[in-house]
Amino acid sequence: MYVYRFTRKVPATGEYVKYAAFHTGEVPYAYDNLKFVNRPWESVDHELANTMSSYWASFVKTGDPNGNGLPQWPAYTTSNKEIMILGAKPQAKPLPDVEALDFMYKKMSEK
Repeated sequence: MYVYRFTRKVPATGEYVKYAAFHTGEVPYAYDNLKFVNRPWESVDHELANTMSSYWASFVKTGDPNGNGLPQWPAYTTSNKEIMILGAKPQAKPLPDVEALDFMYKKMSEK
């Protein structure tokens, strides 16, 4: 299982400035479709979109998001408890709220 947390505060204007990283905010990044969303994108957003879409394509092809030139994304296990932080600098880190995910992981494993 590969787990990520999207942490990039999506650039915004007007009333949307109050939202930070939000549910579905990562979708245009994952499919490298920033050009279809009217936001004040920065170079870091385009880099993140390239990285994320590469992870997604690798995962679709092989079942593993890792690929050439990408930061290593370890599989989440109950022993390593590492996730990929997808933000300005994608990197694997220990899950900060591990107890909640361990509960979900255990429930999924029981099925």
